[in-house]
Amino acid sequence: MINFPMIGIMKNIDQGAHEMHLRDRLRREESFDPHPYPDSKDTTAIGYGNQMNEVTNAHLRKMGINPAAVWSGKRALTEAEGMKLLQHRLASDESKLIHTKEIGGPAEWDRIPRSKQIVLRQMAYQMGPRFTKKFPSMIKAVKRGDWSRAYDEALYKVGDKQSSEYRRTVSDWHGETPARAQRVAYELLQDQPDAMNYVPQPYRANTQTLRPNQWQDMYIDSVIKYQQQNK
Repeated sequence: MINFPMIGIMKNIDQGAHEMHLRDRLRREESFDPHPYPDSKDTTAIGYGNQMNEVTNAHLRKMGINPAAVWSGKRALTEAEGMKLLQHRLASDESKLIHTKEIGGPAEWDRIPRSKQIVLRQMAYQMGPRFTKKFPSMIKAVKRGDWSRAYDEALYKVGDKQSSEYRRTVSDWHGETPARAQRVAYELLQDQPDAMNYVPQPYRANTQTLRPNQWQDMYIDSVIKYQQQNK
């Protein structure tokens, strides 16, 4: 007999584990700064890479924090506030990402495996939820489950070329932040997310030569941690 409540519980645990992985990845990729700082895009940011704009200001107000005090340096963020700001941003970005033309709405989004959604959400956090306009071929590959092609399209300007020369030009994302782009894109080739231990290597034409999966222990630990936090 199928235990439907248990299926729902396991689904929630799986979702929670992936959310924990996403937050942990972004915390380590972005690092935390309680004060305004110049980021890599020549703009001012705070917390975990939140740029000074109206979206961030709206999230700050929702948290009961005066944006003017934050950006002037008079009001530092606590790490807990930085984490809450990150969570607000993730929810906002995901909603916008789902409704991009390339993704095509909630029904199409739900067909994408959760571990691959995490990849897209990491890209959205770094480049904005409308990054999909620059990666239409990658999104198509993700939606049809062609992970090797999606990996190539994320890191290289592949297009429809089939020659052995087509991978020599890296994508703008890969060119600007090569190590981070490789870590994130590598998760497209994995059954479950575990790319923080991945050491970027020179490009190899045969992606099957990359290191074998080592995700199981991390994934099980994250589920146990999620269960303990939600007793």
